[in-house]
Amino acid sequence: MSTLQNKKVALGFFEAILSGDNESAASMLTDDCEFFFAGDLPLSGRHPAAGGLAIWGSITAAIEGEATFNFGFVTAEEDRVAIEAESFGSSGDVKFNNQYHFLVRVRDGKICQLKEYFDTLHVWEIVNPMFEGMPRAARASNLDEISGSIRR
Repeated sequence: MSTLQNKKVALGFFEAILSGDNESAASMLTDDCEFFFAGDLPLSGRHPAAGGLAIWGSITAAIEGEATFNFGFVTAEEDRVAIEAESFGSSGDVKFNNQYHFLVRVRDGKICQLKEYFDTLHVWEIVNPMFEGMPRAARASNLDEISGSIRR
């Protein structure tokens, strides 16, 4: 697939998931799709497709009222699409404004991996009741392979 087609796949997924069309979003994922959420929140780490979709669903369900999701630069190379984004909205009396960087990998027209980097402290503050009684996750590496290292 071309990089332009990969961008369309990635942005189409976000359009589906953010509009609540989980069925369409799920159909855009490979059977072995993996989600990665940065940090050490209870939801952080690597998850199979169903788990990743469930996490997205639980977070969006915890947010009441309207929300806006703005996209900035969308850059593609080979099978990877990098997306800058920012969300705005409110949940009850609490206002939120999170910032994101997504790395989406596409294989045969479907998403095979989605990595989400975001302000984890902000998420903790907004949906803290959702995490009550849950332990922090062990911090998982975001690297699929190491192509080099720099030591100091």
